[in-house]
Amino acid sequence: MRAPRWAVASTAAVLVLAGCGQPADNGVAPSATPAPTASPTATAPPDPLDVLNAARREISKGNYRFTVKRSGATVVGYRHKPTGTARLKLTLPKSDNYTVEVLVVGKTHLAHFSVKNEPFYGDGEWLKYDRKKAGKNVSISHFFDDVDLPGGGEILAAARDVRLENGDLTGLVDLMQTQFLPALDSKARDLIGDEVSKIPFVADLDDQGRLTKLVLKTGGKLGQVEITYSEYGTVKPDRMPPASDVSTAPTGLYRYV
Repeated sequence: MRAPRWAVASTAAVLVLAGCGQPADNGVAPSATPAPTASPTATAPPDPLDVLNAARREISKGNYRFTVKRSGATVVGYRHKPTGTARLKLTLPKSDNYTVEVLVVGKTHLAHFSVKNEPFYGDGEWLKYDRKKAGKNVSISHFFDDVDLPGGGEILAAARDVRLENGDLTGLVDLMQTQFLPALDSKARDLIGDEVSKIPFVADLDDQGRLTKLVLKTGGKLGQVEITYSEYGTVKPDRMPPASDVSTAPTGLYRYV
């Protein structure tokens, strides 16, 4: 989103002062006298914090797709709050080609695991699990409690020294103020090191002022984190898979979900 240009007031119309219907002594009607022209006025530049808060607002509606990239890992998915549906797929570095996928439809939680595109739990079907049995410290399923699934908007809630430059928001964020996020869990924060409380960020906005990309320049072992949002308000959620494609999760699954 580009910063608004200076607004210029429209020029006042020129009023022609007619005579009293009587010609002048020389027979020529008095010349028209222009009214004073209004001086150009400028609107105040937008407050960067107001722009930032507006950029986060659309996320709270819970209807978008997202990606998260960091340290070779990629997370893709969507959130569709109107139907209580969400999907998340985590792919670890290419050397492992390990993926975890979670699908939430209402109160039903399903998971799928694979290595090199081959399932290692079940026969390729979705595994239905009870999230109450999953440990909160490792459970992917607990991420779905937050309407901001990738956490970009939540991270920006902890922003300071915010500036608006050429349509982008910049500043610093304190990641210690954020909650447990799939993008930045406690282990990720440890990789960042001592600078975790003052991480530079750049946030891109679309032409409607909505957050489209957040880049965290964390440095350290974690490197750069990139979170993107797209398809606001247009997500088509999944339906519950047929019963033939769903089986009960084995006990060992709860170490991961």
